[in-house]
Amino acid sequence: MVEATGAEVYIHEDDLEYLADPDKNLSGLVFERRESRAAHPGIAGDTVTVGPLELSVIHTPGHTPGGISLLVEGNLFCGDLVFYNSVGRTDLPGGNNEQMHKSVHGQVMVLPDETNIFPGHGPATTVGRERAENPFLISGW
Repeated sequence: MVEATGAEVYIHEDDLEYLADPDKNLSGLVFERRESRAAHPGIAGDTVTVGPLELSVIHTPGHTPGGISLLVEGNLFCGDLVFYNSVGRTDLPGGNNEQMHKSVHGQVMVLPDETNIFPGHGPATTVGRERAENPFLISGW
């Protein structure tokens, strides 16, 4: 995609090794094994400007050590952190259940109920809905 669009790649420094190592990024499971290079490592705690929008970058490890979520105008783009009625996997390279728990409870569930959550897969949801109905959160995980 970078070659086709000239897009810039941003990544948290804790995930640099996954981007560059096909054995760690599991690219061979989906398509050909790929290595990539990030143009902008060390992004957490920053803001990224995309057109007129300022996106806050939140470090949310768990699925990977360098997982990030982007918060903009009441909308959270969280990748594989929180899903509709679920949370992200921690059984793949770099996953960590304790970090996932801290990220979900300490970074996402503290946001206002009306915050929209856009996961990396599946339907959108809200913080309030997940707080009330997500079986992982209800169970005390």
